[in-house]
Amino acid sequence: DAYLADLENTFKQALLTVTPEFQDEHGYGKDEPGKANLTICSNWVGETFKCLSYTVEMPFKDHNNHPDSLYGWSPERSIMFGHDTLAAILATLPKVK
Repeated sequence: DAYLADLENTFKQALLTVTPEFQDEHGYGKDEPGKANLTICSNWVGETFKCLSYTVEMPFKDHNNHPDSLYGWSPERSIMFGHDTLAAILATLPKVK
């Protein structure tokens, strides 16, 4: 669906813009339309409600592309990433029907 693809791209680009903590180089492959595994929550939510649903995997050791050799991944980085994620959601909202 072009609408959902546009929402996903808008959200992803906004998150890439506001934080170095997000990357899309490593991750799960894209499902072909109509072929998603609906036992995965984000796939089920997106399919059932025809809405943007996105899984963001959090690092528990450190971020491969943006490491912090002193602290690794930390609660403070998680808090900032949450803040930045809200900014990306806000940037996406004008496109939501």
